[in-house]
Amino acid sequence: MAKNWKTFVRLGAVAAVLCASLTASPPAGAEAAPATAAYRFRLLMESGGFPNVRLWLNEDTRKIHADITGNPHNYFRLIHLREGYCPNRPSRGSLENSWVHPDQGTVTLSVTPTSKCEYTAWAEPHGSALPPKLSGWWVAD
Repeated sequence: MAKNWKTFVRLGAVAAVLCASLTASPPAGAEAAPATAAYRFRLLMESGGFPNVRLWLNEDTRKIHADITGNPHNYFRLIHLREGYCPNRPSRGSLENSWVHPDQGTVTLSVTPTSKCEYTAWAEPHGSALPPKLSGWWVAD
């Protein structure tokens, strides 16, 4: 009986360690994807620098997301998600835009991509003294 009890306690300890490792958060330096961990995201393009305008693909819903991280002195006021060149049809142009509120780290927009069209995200500054910040172009499959 004592032997079975020790085995049971050991199995419980192993199960506790496995549960803890499965629910652990990613390392502190890891780049976090937008929204929840229930979806798989792939970073498509990013501007780099500060602020960083990023374009993501949600591989589960097949939607494109745009966000901006870092906004020094609230220079950038609006983020756009834009459809550029599309073969065999006109572009839909600016599809989504959202105000970037002061001190807000991330704004996320989403649209469903159309095959073979080019997409970009860009942040619009408050005044004309600063150029818009682009994520770069990504072409849908």
